[in-house]
Amino acid sequence: VFGWGGAGCPAGPEMVSLRSTLANSQAGFSLAGGLDVDGDNVPDLGVGMPGLQANGETLGGAAIVYGSYLATLAREAAQDATPATTRYVMFAAAQPVAVAAGTVPGGQFGRSVALAEFGGE
Repeated sequence: VFGWGGAGCPAGPEMVSLRSTLANSQAGFSLAGGLDVDGDNVPDLGVGMPGLQANGETLGGAAIVYGSYLATLAREAAQDATPATTRYVMFAAAQPVAVAAGTVPGGQFGRSVALAEFGGE
């Protein structure tokens, strides 16, 4: 969901809906945003995926969906509980995203996520 009402902002709330192609990953279980982690001056989105599986084990995972990608997606007006009509693929091969998997089976890596800037301003 994108903000509204301020200078340079839309008059009402807008949204972009993402979907995961990673089965049972629980992508979106937790979300964090508002910071620029890749240094391009565009806020990025952290996505928790505690159900991410690798080699038959549930390790969990977390991803950064770059704001520069999100900015290219068409926004829709956010109205009450009405779902978005377009759902963009979160983990398409051509889509810029960074994914980290947990290392402990059942460890629930990605159950909670946060963003932080390092070495920047």
